[in-house]
Amino acid sequence: MITGRLRVLRPGGPLVLTSELLGVAVMLLPVAALSLVIDSALAGWATSTMHMGHVVPLVPAHWAMLVLVAPVTFLAGALLVRRREETLRMVALVRDADREQPMGR
Repeated sequence: MITGRLRVLRPGGPLVLTSELLGVAVMLLPVAALSLVIDSALAGWATSTMHMGHVVPLVPAHWAMLVLVAPVTFLAGALLVRRREETLRMVALVRDADREQPMGR
C-alpha cells in the first residue's frame, strides 16, 4: 500500500492528509450525511406530529432516504479513496520508470 500524502494549507500550518486519515473520514461521512438528511429533509415531519394526537408514519420516500443515504455515501467515499490510491500508485510507477530510463534514449 502506498501512503500518499496531500498537503492542505490551514492557519496553523500545513495539514498532511494520509490515506489512513482519508479512510477515517470516509467512515464518518455517512454519519454526517444521515444527520444532514434528518435535520433538513425530516425537520418538517418532526414538528407536524407534535400536537396532532396521532402518529403520522413516514412515507416510502422518507424510508428510502433514511436507508440508502448512509450506504451510498460510504460507497462513493470508498470509491474515491480507491481511485486516489490507484492514481498515487500509477504516479509512483511512472516516476520509477522515468528514473530507470536515462533522458534522451
